[in-house]
Amino acid sequence: MTLSYQLDNLLRDELKPGERLLWHGQPRPLGVLRHEVGKFILGVVGIAVGVAWTVFMTHGTPETPACSVFTTNEQFIWRYFGHPFVLAGLVCLLASAWAFCRAKNTVYSITSARAFILSPKFFGGYKTQSFTPLKLRFMEARHFSDGSGDLIFMKLRKSANTPDGFLAIHDVRAAERILTTMRDEHLKTPGYSEPANFIEKLLKFFIPLHSSDDSKQPPTSP
Repeated sequence: MTLSYQLDNLLRDELKPGERLLWHGQPRPLGVLRHEVGKFILGVVGIAVGVAWTVFMTHGTPETPACSVFTTNEQFIWRYFGHPFVLAGLVCLLASAWAFCRAKNTVYSITSARAFILSPKFFGGYKTQSFTPLKLRFMEARHFSDGSGDLIFMKLRKSANTPDGFLAIHDVRAAERILTTMRDEHLKTPGYSEPANFIEKLLKFFIPLHSSDDSKQPPTSP
């Protein structure tokens, strides 16, 4: 796949010394929208509810059964109750549109040491998500009839509705084969390890202390 001049330069600059590029590709913008269906439906429903509520409260009369429980001042207040629904619906629709536009400038790459995603930020610039072989142990592949598919590296996070991975790529089987080979070569290397994160360091710090305390306890008599 041929990248634009800007994306190609960003990709080359991201490579570390000694790191070889094995594969790169881009998501299909329409395929990415498959993961945005929930947001799109939620946005349409939110806008419909907000508009219907606002129109009803604006043109309703005291003789209307649904409005008869409100006084004139209460109707003025409740008239704007639907506006947050419209705003939330617009945000969901804009998020879906942004996912479509972002896909056109996103690059998926597999190197000799990792997989990474180069994607644009909303307010300009690019960010990189790297996935080392240990993070690829539970990779999940999704295949579709047209040969495209997803390579899911991590399940849904609490702060995101879209899984981390290569989404809506054209030849998913080729990417899966290259990525699996790279991952297995590293994991099968004797003594292979990766820098521990903050939580792992805490566990390694406290577990030995707990074990040493247990070893100091006197043996129980039979």
